Amino acid sequence: MKQNAEQRAEKKFPMDHYTHQVQREAYARAIREEVEPLEAWKESAVKVMGEWYKVWEALNNPGKLGESTAASSLAEVERLRALVQAGEELAGRIGCGCGGDLSECGECNAAIQQWFSAKRDKKQADFVPTNTAE
Repeated sequence: MKQNAEQRAEKKFPMDHYTHQVQREAYARAIREEVEPLEAWKESAVKVMGEWYKVWEALNNPGKLGESTAASSLAEVERLRALVQAGEELAGRIGCGCGGDLSECGECNAAIQQWFSAKRDKKQADFVPTNTAE
């Protein structure tokens, strides 16, 4: 009869049931001691990724399929910051003394065009006005 490695080892090094059980329990404990911290780390990582996913959804799912959510979210945040800055500049220019006639004021008109071009083009980051002849 053909024997496997365990059976051959048992013949050479006889082991009673108690010793074998103790070794198995020690091996199982060693595995648990290594696996439990890894499972805790995985649980915290999944929680963090879930929170990150909420941020990505709040930004209206920026980016293309297969693109890093972190990179696309960062690009969207930078775009929104630039948009806010352009809006603040626009608000500051409204009081330029044109008397409220924004269509006739070149400075206000340029600011408005810059604002709308930034809102229209999500990929535009520097908001260069398109109605100037430079």
